[in-house]
Amino acid sequence: MGMMLRDNGRKILVGVLTTLLVLSAAGVGVKNYIASQVNSRIARAIPGATGINSSIGWGDIAPALTGHGLHTLSGSIKDTPVAGFSVHPEISFTATNVATTSNSVIGSLDIAATIPTKSITGLVNFPNAQVVNHTLVIAIDGLNTSAVMVPAVSNNAIYFQLQSVKVLGATLTGSSIPAAVQAQVKAKSSRQIKLPTGLKIQSASLQSSGLLVKMHADNFDFANIGTSFQSS
Repeated sequence: MGMMLRDNGRKILVGVLTTLLVLSAAGVGVKNYIASQVNSRIARAIPGATGINSSIGWGDIAPALTGHGLHTLSGSIKDTPVAGFSVHPEISFTATNVATTSNSVIGSLDIAATIPTKSITGLVNFPNAQVVNHTLVIAIDGLNTSAVMVPAVSNNAIYFQLQSVKVLGATLTGSSIPAAVQAQVKAKSSRQIKLPTGLKIQSASLQSSGLLVKMHADNFDFANIGTSFQSS
């Protein structure tokens, strides 16, 4: 009798485990299907974008299938064409409260775009500059003169400003740098970026991987993506 109960217990356990595995596999399939639909929509909105990858949480499967949207969506785009730029940055994104209707509105959208280090100097018109310790350094051979710059943002434009200047051994920093010189550097390096309506640049910084530009939007209309992220 005891052996029969043990056998029945094993059968029940095996049955439960099998059911869980089937449900898990089905869940993974549905999860991947929803992500693939998101990837396809991004590809249609941003012609030329490659390496698109997105993911959703397990808790978003049921709401997505019933038309209630996604609580969280994250992903990346390996190569993103941007109008007016020869450099295609790599993008990562996080979105919350994403509507999945035909007119998708994203409650909160955060985007981080990385421009490779090798492309930065040409992009900001300082071809002989080097990235050193999160700054851009320009040195003039033979004159003991150099300038250290950091990125800044203003009204969706990225530019560089002087952090310090060394001229013939003397170092100028901060407010001691003439305003006219700062203005010239800004004018030379400034690049205006046309972003989709509602998306704004929050910060720019130099990292080991390149120039990191962070953007944010609230109540963003996904239909606006294609207005500027397009093949250049």
